[in-house]
Amino acid sequence: MELRLREAGHRIRNVFANVRSIMSLCERATQTPEELIKCVDTRMASLLRSTDRLLTSNGSKSSLRDIIIEEVAPYLENETDRLHLSGDDILVGPRASVSLAMIIHELATNAAKHGSLAEKSGRIEVSCQATTNENIALGWTEVRGKQVRGQVAKSPDKTGLGTTLIKGLL
Repeated sequence: MELRLREAGHRIRNVFANVRSIMSLCERATQTPEELIKCVDTRMASLLRSTDRLLTSNGSKSSLRDIIIEEVAPYLENETDRLHLSGDDILVGPRASVSLAMIIHELATNAAKHGSLAEKSGRIEVSCQATTNENIALGWTEVRGKQVRGQVAKSPDKTGLGTTLIKGLL
């Protein structure tokens, strides 16, 4: 019982740490109160889905394929053929599932705003491979969507909210 209480306390602190990070990142990335609310709302919805998965898992593992489908589905407008999955259906532990869900959410949000999901003809291709040492190789490819205009000769000068969040979660 004591071990379970300590683990519950640890998980609750992690949720609050995630909320603080979301608030801080959204505050820096937005200009208006409306943008701030939308930014926080979408990321909190993803965190809530992840937390629900964590709470209902009873410590069991989650399907990475299910996590991807769950996080991308809100952006597909009921057109499930716009998401193509290949490779292994990897089972991940509760802590990894929360981080992976938030990463996939960021990628899907970016695709919906600026990439392949912003266009009706676009789609997402995700490949998953189990590698050595319990690592995962995850490929995310956007096909037929908005195109970046001009040359991309170097990394952007400004790191966006999604990039910051993904790097922190990795």
